[in-house]
Amino acid sequence: MPLPHVLLAASTFIALSSSGCVFRYANAERNIDSTFRRVYVPAVTDASTRGGQAGRLSHAVRRSLSLDTRFALVPANQARVAVDVQILESAKVTTEVVECKTGTEILAAESTSCDAVKRGFNLPDASAERETALLDVRVRVVDLNDGRLLYNRILPQVSSGPYPLVGEAETRAGLKRTPELHALRYVEKVDAAMDRIGQTVAAEVAGVLLSLDASSEAVQGR
Repeated sequence: MPLPHVLLAASTFIALSSSGCVFRYANAERNIDSTFRRVYVPAVTDASTRGGQAGRLSHAVRRSLSLDTRFALVPANQARVAVDVQILESAKVTTEVVECKTGTEILAAESTSCDAVKRGFNLPDASAERETALLDVRVRVVDLNDGRLLYNRILPQVSSGPYPLVGEAETRAGLKRTPELHALRYVEKVDAAMDRIGQTVAAEVAGVLLSLDASSEAVQGR
């Protein structure tokens, strides 16, 4: 008859293998700290059709939790819990568009006038100015002492809030002198957007861990 901890390990594998990440622990006798504040955060995985945001979100979630002095981010062999974050779907939605209607509008973050568009060859007469990043994220918290799945929730449509496609501070003249800044500023804005989403996810994780910690202390205090 299989040992209980072997069965437990098998159930953990089934619960977590869909994200491509399996948390290993020694056996049911492993006991790293009695609280849930020693945390292991592996790299975020991305199962979305778009891809490309896992690295940014990993950095953002880890950074937010590491700045919270209530928790200690540690390697897996020193942690009580593991936090598994997976991007299920991602999207970017345009939230503001400027069109050449009166001829006086300025497109592309105030870098191109409608008059220049009119004189140019085959230039678009509309410009997307702001967008919002949206992620569907699954968050799972695993007790590394015994492999129990303590928390499993999908956070739908986590939003970065709207951000400019090019930096707000750039002037029309400055962007004309250095047009390559368009791409650089956009990358910076996307990084900042993922950081805001990471903060939202980290806040959810922090609330879960504190709740688990409070429940554990209440049980021990009986």
